[in-house]
Amino acid sequence: MDYSREAIGILPIAVAATVVVYLVVFFVRHRRRRPPWPRLLAEFCLTGAVVTFVYVTQIMAFGNGMGELLNLAPLRSLQRAAKYGLANSDGFVQLALNVLITVPIGALLPIVFPQRFGRVRRVFLAGLVLALATEGLQLATGRNADIDDVIANTAGAALGAALTTLALAVGTQYLRLQPGVSGWRAAASVTVVVGVIAPFAVVTAINGGNRLGVVYYGHLQPARVLVQDVLPVQEGEGRLYRYDSGETQQAAAERLRGRLGVRGACVPEGDVLRCEDPGSKTLFVYPHNTWSLDYAGTPGTGDVPDLKTGVPLAEERLKEAGIDVSMLTFNGADSGFKDGDLHLRYTSREEDETRDRLLWGAVRISLGPNGAALGITDERVPVGLVETVPTISARDALAIAQDVGVGEMPLTATVTSITASHHFDQESGYLIPVWRFEGTMPQRVGDAIEWHPDIDARRG
Repeated sequence: MDYSREAIGILPIAVAATVVVYLVVFFVRHRRRRPPWPRLLAEFCLTGAVVTFVYVTQIMAFGNGMGELLNLAPLRSLQRAAKYGLANSDGFVQLALNVLITVPIGALLPIVFPQRFGRVRRVFLAGLVLALATEGLQLATGRNADIDDVIANTAGAALGAALTTLALAVGTQYLRLQPGVSGWRAAASVTVVVGVIAPFAVVTAINGGNRLGVVYYGHLQPARVLVQDVLPVQEGEGRLYRYDSGETQQAAAERLRGRLGVRGACVPEGDVLRCEDPGSKTLFVYPHNTWSLDYAGTPGTGDVPDLKTGVPLAEERLKEAGIDVSMLTFNGADSGFKDGDLHLRYTSREEDETRDRLLWGAVRISLGPNGAALGITDERVPVGLVETVPTISARDALAIAQDVGVGEMPLTATVTSITASHHFDQESGYLIPVWRFEGTMPQRVGDAIEWHPDIDARRG
């Protein structure tokens, strides 16, 4: 989820609602006597913070819709982020936002109500009550309730109060404001600030030190996994490679334009070069010089070839695109598409893990009516050996596949094959050793989806 876009989207609603609500608050509290404008400003901001909190927690939809209705396992997102990387813990960002959303409430309560909420512990209790009431209402209305939200909202309120206390302590010490913050209260506030921020800082630092890439676990988490063969329990070694090409993206685009007969000039679109030949075909050159070619025009009205007749046609089309078919291994048709076309996948025969240099990746081609090529994608990247690293066993990898993913499902996955392979991390350019599981997960009677997680095999 793009949280920044969501935040910008609710801003006008939050401001309008805050004005309306504060007019009521002002009329009720200050009909007879109007306090100084700084107090009014603090009241208005506190009203806005509460209105925003209520809108976000009770109206906006967060999460991926796949999790359980009630989560009572505390701080799982922190644990997963530390163990598997920030890329595999979407909840880490949401946990941090749940802390931040109550910081203004905690910071302003001691200012607006100094007698009632002048101590951090009182704001802590108020934040706890607010968080419990919020999650209870979410559960009662059929939305997800999470113990992590309670912890984060409570911590955010305490953090805000601690920051206000420290600000008053600084004012007392250096600006000669009215005394009222003792040394021990200031020290306790520092402890609260450090206690709330430290876990996020430590997890971020752990992930910032991982320069060798991360494997993203985008598979569904099954409740159980059935394995047809006995899983190896021995640990071993794997080879870690890194992208190794002296050719720039622009140079690769020019080379491919000539080879594929694309006459149009190349225009950058973000980190992609788009080279369009109007009415004919469009070439896209991506980072690490992988590419795809989309053929323009309306497909014919003939039949889409079956697998038997489609493979020879596909290999002819690949040869026309300058791809050496003798260096590819056919992997079969991709059943993930529902468009009626034939989608075939090949892998490089140079995926020889005993070599110090290799060309790693897949080549895909789509055929339409009458065997016309609709698109070709070449995902192969040249890599060179960096080092040999210790690896975990397949059994340990399976445990990871059950522990992390994009959503927990009350289903059983059946594993049909387990192989040692590699995963290319686009951000770091490293080719990481993985355990690759192939299997299925039934959704309903007679209907199953593919289940094939790649699990980072590196140990430690």
